Amino acid sequence: QPAASATLADLATFAAAAAQAEETTTRTSPTTTTTHEQRLAAFLDLAPRLQPRYYTLSSSARADRGSLHVTCAVVDLAPGRKGACSGYLARLRPGDRCRAFVRPSSFRMPRGMTPPPAGRPVPLVLVGPGTGVAPMRAVIRERLFSATSGDVAKPASPFGATRVSRAALYFGCKKPGLDHIYADEMAAWGDTETPGGLEKLEVAFSRAQSHKVYVQDLLRRDATYVRKALLEDHGVLFVCGGTAMGRAVQETLVEIFAAAGGGGDDSADGAKTATNGHGGPTHHAEAAVQRMKDEGRYVQELWA
Repeated sequence: QPAASATLADLATFAAAAAQAEETTTRTSPTTTTTHEQRLAAFLDLAPRLQPRYYTLSSSARADRGSLHVTCAVVDLAPGRKGACSGYLARLRPGDRCRAFVRPSSFRMPRGMTPPPAGRPVPLVLVGPGTGVAPMRAVIRERLFSATSGDVAKPASPFGATRVSRAALYFGCKKPGLDHIYADEMAAWGDTETPGGLEKLEVAFSRAQSHKVYVQDLLRRDATYVRKALLEDHGVLFVCGGTAMGRAVQETLVEIFAAAGGGGDDSADGAKTATNGHGGPTHHAEAAVQRMKDEGRYVQELWA
């Protein structure tokens, strides 16, 4: 990360002092600390620490017990140079050790949602183009494991049939043969015969045709499905990926809700207003989206 202004000022002061010291300091024995070594030690002491890189795991703690899966795009900075962390991960080989730590994910079912039998399972809509599919893969693998194992583990899976009634995935990439990661797994997820699989699997290929298609375009096309899952059935939405994509998905969600009257208290019976101002469908739609966030039913992890 870029050095802070205070750190640069400290380094500049030290560099001037070191230049003067170097003129009068000589090596007197093999064990004597040289000026260069002192300068390096001082530099390392002043330089900011390399910050950890956070990756949302693409594995399930139950289905992939004993292993952690990371879905990472290797960053190419210049010829022969790669991103600090992604390049490091790319160089690892089987048997190598990697220092890492695990912390709870933000992708979880809402805590305030009443579990069965008092409540009822709800739909789950997953939006994760590119490496943003990582947490979605973890959720789906959890659901598959729960379905095939009978969900006998305690506590019950948060994404099992008792909490999630059905699930849909919207994935996006450039072309089928270029960057469609987990293509084989997705084929199995979308098989209606697969226990715990997806009710709906949609892939947006942005460069496979003359016009660009993104995940938000597919959501807009499936407006009726999205509206029923999230508004009528009080479903949960997970979004992971770039900030531009996240912003476009939210704008599309507002459009979808507004077309149904805004998702407010009066939208259930089809009541609509002609204005998009205060009290109009757009206003109600934006409020409905915010309400989903407040209730933990709209969870995002976005990066620039």
